[in-house]
Amino acid sequence: MKKIKIGITGMTCGGCIVSVNKAIKKVEGVKEVKVSLKDNTAVISLSESANIDEIKNNLTIAGYKPKEYVELLEENTGVCC
Repeated sequence: MKKIKIGITGMTCGGCIVSVNKAIKKVEGVKEVKVSLKDNTAVISLSESANIDEIKNNLTIAGYKPKEYVELLEENTGVCC
């Protein structure tokens, strides 16, 4: 599983958070979504097979503008030493 952070413009309220969540969760392989209105971002946990372009397309269809750059975050696997 991997975790990405994507910038999203066009969010203005709590309703936008709900819409963005729904748009992202439609993509197969998306496990968890945390949307921040304050930062205008979504942090998404997804399987390796999930399609990031499909996430961006769903956001565009929902009326938002995803940023081109997607930041890959390190996933904590819980394994130590």
